[in-house]
Amino acid sequence: MIEIVMKKAGEMGVKNQSMFDVNDLYENRNMTQVLEFIVALGGAVQLLPDFSGAVLGVKPTESTAKHFTDEEVKAARDSQISMQAGSNKFASMSGTRVGMPRHIADVTGS
Repeated sequence: MIEIVMKKAGEMGVKNQSMFDVNDLYENRNMTQVLEFIVALGGAVQLLPDFSGAVLGVKPTESTAKHFTDEEVKAARDSQISMQAGSNKFASMSGTRVGMPRHIADVTGS
């Protein structure tokens, strides 16, 4: 019976990494994986068109493809501030001593 539920869950979109071994449930081990499956199944059920019950888990997002015209892409690229464009003339590592130990206590003995 559990195998049937897991097979149907896979058909509904529950990912393979969310599945668990049936023996884990019967032997009461790796319950974290069993709970992950239940939460993933709760999220997948929310996508059913006639589902109106209580919810468990996060509803999977639906992809929304974004299409931009060449003019929109060019306008966004030209509106970047110089520091966002990769300028690093104000940031430097000058004065840092790489590889030197950090002395927390007075190790000089004075």
